[in-house]
Amino acid sequence: MEANNFVRAVDKALDKAIIKESKKKTKTVRKNKLPVVLEPEEAEKLIKQPNRRCNTGLRNKTIMSLMLHCGLRLSEITNLKPGNINLSKGKS
Repeated sequence: MEANNFVRAVDKALDKAIIKESKKKTKTVRKNKLPVVLEPEEAEKLIKQPNRRCNTGLRNKTIMSLMLHCGLRLSEITNLKPGNINLSKGKS
């Protein structure tokens, strides 16, 4: 998967999710597919794509980091609330 296409797809999906937060969830039937696994070099290249100088770029980098490092799906990320995040856990 090309990094630029992934960044555009994530950005488009997030914009739709933010605008349509109250949209009803529908149940879809999915065929079992194996997940796409990125090589470390591909993941590093992907994380460097968003422009961190603008708000959407910083948002996209954070989302991609959560997806790659924590294994979160886009639907899980869009449902995150500030109370779900513990910034002090794990610090000494």
